[in-house]
Amino acid sequence: MTVVLLRTLRDLRRGLIGWTLGVVSLVAVMAWVWPSMQDIPDLDALLANYPEPMRELFNIDAFSTGAGFFNAELFSLVVPILFAIFGISRGARLLAGQEEAGHLEVTLAQPVPRWRVLAGHALALAAAMTVLGTALLASLAVANVVVDVGLGLADMTAASVSMVLFGIEFGLIALAVGAATGRRGLAMAVASVAAIAAYLLYALSKLVDPLDGWEVISPVQHALRDGPLGTGWSPGSLLAMAAVALSVTLLAMPMLHRRDIHG
Repeated sequence: MTVVLLRTLRDLRRGLIGWTLGVVSLVAVMAWVWPSMQDIPDLDALLANYPEPMRELFNIDAFSTGAGFFNAELFSLVVPILFAIFGISRGARLLAGQEEAGHLEVTLAQPVPRWRVLAGHALALAAAMTVLGTALLASLAVANVVVDVGLGLADMTAASVSMVLFGIEFGLIALAVGAATGRRGLAMAVASVAAIAAYLLYALSKLVDPLDGWEVISPVQHALRDGPLGTGWSPGSLLAMAAVALSVTLLAMPMLHRRDIHG
């Protein structure tokens, strides 16, 4: 499994560098914008004109604070989308992409159980996502010092860990579907639909009264809560995301074991 893990990490390295630079650049842009937001007169009064459901959905109420600004501009939509896209695209490529390219059969011909191959790929994806999350945390920490955003280390760490687990969750859904079917496109489609459905449930629960309360089953709610910056650690939410990620991986193992892999 170690060999599979290291080989997969090597394959992910080039793309990971680009994604890491993208996350750092995004935080840098928001840090550059933040001081100008502080200079806007009567900002709170201006934001009060937004409809209440929209203020709640995008955490606009606290926009005049550093944590509120970064929650609204980064963590309400952009950063979760980036982490989900990275996880889904890589998860779909790791096994299903290799099978479609004719490379997986060679790997499985080695004296390594299939479940170990799947576990190695899952760990590699989790490690790559952790690198991306570390870049997010580091860039937030630098921005916090340079422009005095007023963020606490615990909040920045909790927000970064939430994004990592969010990306891992949907990335492993894609990996599991790819392992079960051998079809990269299907793996990406299923995981993407799951992510979109999770966000719609999260958003509509704040906009539509009959769905109020249903957001508790959405992975987006687990990751974002009321804005991950400023709400601290939520062990229940983190465990829920980790449990889904682990469950789909375990479910995929017997499916991969029973399949005929074609080169």
